[in-house]
Parts: sequence; structure tokens; C-alpha cells
Amino acid sequence: MSLNALASPRGEPERPSAKAGAPAFRPGLLLVALVCATLGLWLAAHHPLSAPAAVIGFVLACAALTRWPLVWPSLLPALLPWMALAPWSGWISFEELDLLVLAVAAAGYARWAWRPLPRPRGPHDAAGRMGQGLLLLLWTASVAVALQRGVVDAGGWHFDWFEAYRGPMNALRLAKPTLALLLLLALWRRLQDMPGGRADERLTLGLALGHGAAALSCLWERAVFPGVLNFSTDYRTTGPFWEMHVGGAALDGWLALTFPFALHWWWQARRRSQWLLGGAIVLLGVYAVLSTFSRILLLAVPLGVGLMLVLRQLQLRRQAGDPGHAAAVTAASEPAGQATSAWWSGLLLWGGVVVAALVVFPTSGYRGMLALLGNASVLLVVGPRLAAMPWRQGMAALAIALAAGPALWALASLHDKGAYLVYVLVWAVAALAATADSRPGSGQGLWRPVALAALWLGLASTAQVAQHWGGPPALQSALWAVAALVAASVLCLRRSPRPWWPVALRWQAAQLLAMAVAMLLIGMASGGAYLSERMSTANQDQQGRVVHWQGMLAQLPNESARWLGQGLGRFLEAYAFSADAGHRPGDLRLVQGSDGQASVQMVAGDHVQGWGEILRLSQRISRPQGLAKAVLVLSNDQATTLHAEVCIKHLLYDALCQLASVQVAPSGGRLQTVEIMLAGPALPADPWYARRHTVFSVATESAQAPISLRRVALLDADGSDLLANGNFAQGGARWFFSSDRNHMPWHAKNMVVHLLFEQGRLGLAAMLLLSAAAGWALMLGRARGHAMAPALAGALAGFWVVGMIDSLLDLPRIATLFLLLTAVALTLPTPPPRSAGV
Repeated sequence: MSLNALASPRGEPERPSAKAGAPAFRPGLLLVALVCATLGLWLAAHHPLSAPAAVIGFVLACAALTRWPLVWPSLLPALLPWMALAPWSGWISFEELDLLVLAVAAAGYARWAWRPLPRPRGPHDAAGRMGQGLLLLLWTASVAVALQRGVVDAGGWHFDWFEAYRGPMNALRLAKPTLALLLLLALWRRLQDMPGGRADERLTLGLALGHGAAALSCLWERAVFPGVLNFSTDYRTTGPFWEMHVGGAALDGWLALTFPFALHWWWQARRRSQWLLGGAIVLLGVYAVLSTFSRILLLAVPLGVGLMLVLRQLQLRRQAGDPGHAAAVTAASEPAGQATSAWWSGLLLWGGVVVAALVVFPTSGYRGMLALLGNASVLLVVGPRLAAMPWRQGMAALAIALAAGPALWALASLHDKGAYLVYVLVWAVAALAATADSRPGSGQGLWRPVALAALWLGLASTAQVAQHWGGPPALQSALWAVAALVAASVLCLRRSPRPWWPVALRWQAAQLLAMAVAMLLIGMASGGAYLSERMSTANQDQQGRVVHWQGMLAQLPNESARWLGQGLGRFLEAYAFSADAGHRPGDLRLVQGSDGQASVQMVAGDHVQGWGEILRLSQRISRPQGLAKAVLVLSNDQATTLHAEVCIKHLLYDALCQLASVQVAPSGGRLQTVEIMLAGPALPADPWYARRHTVFSVATESAQAPISLRRVALLDADGSDLLANGNFAQGGARWFFSSDRNHMPWHAKNMVVHLLFEQGRLGLAAMLLLSAAAGWALMLGRARGHAMAPALAGALAGFWVVGMIDSLLDLPRIATLFLLLTAVALTLPTPPPRSAGV
């Protein structure tokens, strides 16, 4: 199946036949579409960055989704990582994903109103949908009750475009994922019912692309900040998920939810272009998972993938004896030749290469290990083609290697980087020769001796690379690894026409990916201390979390709160009022003064005010020339310490800063102007391909000494102001905030505790019933034979594992996808027998 097929605007005809008896027009659906369109236009018209651009974008999205109504399951998850611009806009309660969901709903329901489909019939389907509906109704009722309780607990309803986490708008923020689910689920079911809709394939594609987008962002972040292969610096990737400005595991949850789908899409790809793209996405995803240095994610992803593979094998075994599924099994099964003996051979080869990498890395570093990986890729392709090769061709390969070896060694000595150039040249020749003849075991390929000789020369070049990098000790270590791989290639020269491992390119690519993952882990564990430091504090962190959970559940005031919850969005406020001295978080709020002027009320927490613990009010700016000066107009009743900085920064970790702290005397209720001249190095310009964000931040470091910040300016060396909305006339537009290291006050740090605190026992029961029903459907129920079921089960299981140490449901973008995938699991049908084409 091609990407173009997924983008088909109509798929199968949508209009029902006259026998279906479907009405020609449904005004109720059109009303839903109009409400969504009106709400979307209203939100877009108040966008803090550019209202005209947002309105035009929303209208174009509605038009495009009306024209191509079947693409939204691919479009929405693919764009979700980028559908939030809070660090630039200042929006917390609303975000760009809301506009996309409303555009999908407006276009989908409008089209559905004019082009209805007949409802599926049958008692089994009706009973199943009734059960699903009751579970979703129970969850929705719990959210509605918790929404009402959250608003009441926050002092009653009031609307604010820029309210953060302590007011009633936070309750609405956390209710949005359920509202989005209710809008999208009916459209999803309609797509499932549509002949030729291919809903599962479209959603899988979108999730794979969304996974790749987030992983690519992680690669960029590490490339421009600590370095792609720097595993020693205290830097944890956050990717495009701004929600981590107060901690949390948004990136972890996203990767756990989407990695199984990326792997599934790659493995099921039928076109070479899709297969190559899928392989790149999976490799990027592995790097993103590792670069988070998240201990729970290193557990969640393997467990999710393991469950996915087990369920996939059970599917194939069930289908193997069903003649009606024979074609599907042939198309969807693992590549040919993956018998038990082949897997054992592959496991031994993988283990040998990993051991060789362990030997090479301490003295040759990443260069030696990457050279070894390149040789392994050639061996994987060449090896099966050496079975039953005539001895004359083997001797010819040896003669070529002996003849070319001295010349290449001399060539490597002519230039300082000669060893690398020779390696690349030999590897290219080996790769070309290995793929030129695809007739394994025939013994007639003219390219085979060249490929074998180039493999041996590549191994010799690996020794040169090692020596160039690490000197004689590296050469000695590399020779042991080279000798082992030479021996493996000689073992491939067997008389039997049956190769040691499969010739299928996908199997070989999976082996190579497994080798690359192992080498990444070797580099992280041996080439950097940060991972070992993270592992060493696991027990201490877990004990702290247990105390955190117990303390917050003890704050539920009465039996009503224990059953119904304290209310959506009330965790932070409850923590702030109940925390012991020395643990209370800081606060900042936008208030409207009696004179009509807006200001930001700021106060520091009473915990340790280290570099990472300061609660910062921030704005992303253009990079200043020379040293900048901050000018603040404020009032304060007590002496306080003000901190200002301009840093090259992504979200939580800075690369370079200009900063200063000053003592400010009480203003006596009047406004005073404070100038802070920043000190530090001039911030360098970045190349166009590696642009980094520049962030201005201001904070107070004094607990119990609030300030009222009326105006802020940041003056460049030439006197120009780099800030937008410095007087807060546009509310909180363009302003953001972060607590870089002090994260416990902001999250329950466990999904079960979060549900118990905010939605009570009934909310927890509703979620557990939903998840249990989804798991049953995917693993034991009607959907267990569906092609999407293994990946979906692995994704949901991985998400729950991450939820053991983080709330996740207090992150609307992540919660929206989780709820949608849970509902998808409930609605997956029993797959009919299908042909080999997917």
C-alpha cells in the first residue's frame, strides 16, 4: 500500500445505496460541525502570536479536511508533537492541538451530515458497542463530576486566556482530552465502518510519522546542545513537549505510545521507500528513547515491544491452520528463512558483534565501533551469498585482498584522515558488490569474490581506524575483533547451499538495528557517566516518590473526596497548601489592578533556591548583541533578591548565559525601577542549520517576599527592547514560565495516585475498566487477530509502565492520544479473512 493510497480523498464510495434507508441529511451533525467551527474560529481569533494567521490556518485546515476526509487519523498524530507553541505564545489552557481537533470535527461532521453512512447491523456488533458506550459513559461522567468539583474548589468559574495551573481554567485544561475523544471517536467509528476506509493503516502511519517527528526533534536538541554522542553531560532530552517545563514524562509517554507503531509500520511496509523511511524512524526512535536517560522508559519500551512480538507470534500460530487466512499469513508473516536455526545463527552473530564492540570501544571509541558496525552490515548481506560458493571464487577473493591490501595501506598513510577515507572507499565497494548479485548459493555471481575481498579489506581498514584513533593499544584490541569477524566470514563458505542466516533484507536490517542499539547502549554505559549516575539513584528516587504519593492521598479531606476526587487540576494547589516548610513551591499569577493595569505577582518557594529550582518567568527572544540590560518596574513590600538572565536554552537546560542578581529594597507600596546589567560572555551567533533558542528569564529568589511586576524591558547594546508585551497589556501573551529542577509539587508522579486524588475511586475504577476491556479485546477478545492489535497492546502497556512513576493524564496532548488509542482498542473489529495485500 502506498502513501498516496492513504491520502486518497474518498476511498470507496461513501454514499449509501437506496436500500440502506439512510437519510440524505442530518441536521444534528451539521449543528455539531457549526459549533466546532465557531469555537475554532473564536480560539484562532484570540491566538497570542498572530490571530489572522491562526484564522486563515484554521479555515484552510477545515477546507482540506473536507476535501480529504479520510486523512485525519494520519494527520492528527503526525502533527501532534508540533501542535503546541506555549513557549512562544504563552497559552497554557489552550493550544494549537485544540484548533486541529476542532478542524477535524468541523469538517468530519459537516461532511457526514451531507454524506451519511448506514449504521452496521448485527446483534453481536450492537452488544459490543453498547458495552463500549457504557464504559466510555462511565469515564465521561467521572470527568464531568471532577470538572465541576475542580471549578468549585478553585473558587468558582471565571475565564482567563492565560491562567496557569492554580485556577478553574486548569480543570478545563485537563477535561479537554475527554472532550476531544468524544468528538473524534464517532468519526473514527465511521471510518472503520466505511468500505475501503483502512482506518487502522491510516492511524498506524500517523503514529509512526509522529514518532519520527518527535525523535527527530530529540536528535536536533542533542546535536545543538550537549552533542549527539555526549552521554556524560547532565542533559535529559525533552523534545517538542513544552509540558516538561515543570517536569513530567511527556516525552517518555509519547515514545512509549508510538514506538510499537513505528516498528509495526516499518515491518509491514511493502514499498521500498516506506521500508527505508520506517527503518530510519525506528533508528531515530531508539536514539530518542536512550537519550532521555529515563529509567522507566528503558523498561517500558522493551516490555511494550516484547508484548507486541509475543502477540504477533500467537496471531501467526492461530492463523497458520486456517486456510482462509493462508494468504494473509504469507503476506504478514516474518520474512522467509527465519526458521529456528536461522534465528540461533543470527543471535550468535549479533552476540559476536556486540562482544567485538565491547572489546573495541574502550580503546577505539565511537569511530572504531562505528567502523565495526559498517563491517557487520556488509557481513550480514554477503554471508548468505557465500553458501556453496566454488573454492575458485574463494581463492580469487583472497588474491584480490592480498593484491589490494598493501596499496590501500600505503594510501591510508598519505593523509592524516587517510584511514577513514580508505575505510569509506572499501565499504562502498563492498556494499555495491554485496547487493549486485542476489543469487545466493548459485556460485555463479561475478561480484561475490569482490564482495568477500572488500569485506576482508574493510576489516583491515577497521584496524587502521582503531590505530589512528587510539594508537597501539587500540590496534591490538581491534585485531581480536577483526579476527573474529574474518572467522565468521570463512564459516559462511560452506558447501551446503543453505546459508547460516536468511537472505531477506528485512531480517538483516532488523539484525543490524539490534546491533546498533546494543552499540548505543555500550556507548552510553561505557562512554558516559550520566546513565550510571541515574541508575545509582533509582532506589532513593523511588522512596521519595512513595512518600510523595502517601502524603498527597492523605490530603483528601473527606469520604466524598475519596470517592469523587478533589477535582480536576487541583493537585498543585493542594500540594502548595499542605507541603511542609521548606517544600512549598513558588507562584506567579497575572492580575488586573484597580487602575486597569495588569501585573504579574511573583513569589519564590521556600525550598532551596538553586540554579535549577528558581521559578522563572520567561520569554523567547532574538539573540542580543553584546551584553543586555534588564529594566524592571515593580513594587515590593519587603526586601527581595531579583534574578535576571539571557540564556541559550531549549526548555530546562542552558548552554550559555548572561546573568545577574541584585538586592532590591522595599518600595513602600510605590512603583520603583530596577536596572540589572547582565554579565557574562557575548552569546555567539548560530549557523542557520543549528539554530538554538534564546530565552530571557526573571525571577525572585526570596520566599515570603512577593513582588508585583508591572513592566519589563530587555535592552540590547544599541538600546532596542527585545521583549514583546513587556507591560502585560496583552495579558500573558508571549510569556512562559519554568521550574527547571523542582518538579514534585507539579505532578502526582503516578497515574493511579493522580486519578485517586483528582477523580477519586470512581474515576480510577472507570479508567481501570476501560484499560482492562481494551487489553482483553486486544489479547484475548475479538480484536486479537487484528493486524493492529499487537502494536496497540504494546503501546498501551508501555504507557501504563511509564505511568508507574508519572501522572501523564495531567498532560493534555499525551492524555488525548492515550484515550483515543484506548477507545480504538475497544472498537477494533474482528478482522475478516483478507488477501495478501494489506
